[in-house]
Amino acid sequence: MKKEVEEYVKKCARCQLKLKRKVPMAITTTTRHCFEKCALDIIGPKIEKVFGSKYILTVQDDLSKFLVAVPIPQQDVESVAKEFVFNIVLQFGALAHFLTDQGSNF
Repeated sequence: MKKEVEEYVKKCARCQLKLKRKVPMAITTTTRHCFEKCALDIIGPKIEKVFGSKYILTVQDDLSKFLVAVPIPQQDVESVAKEFVFNIVLQFGALAHFLTDQGSNF
């Protein structure tokens, strides 16, 4: 019975249109070099303890998954830009692409 149903569904055009198929997984945007594309985000506010900073700027490389966490006192545009330049761009070079959540601090 199962085989007959499968054969019927295969031949029925209406059934084929309603049949949901899984899309094969594919890697779509693999970078070729480290720090070519990174994801940026801000974590916080956290309790000020060691560094006297409430927020953490995180930068993760898309290829190697290397993570840089930079403590920052506030999450305004100037603080984020300054720490990004000093801790990421000057150490690893300029990024070709970076991903953010498009918050006002970016």
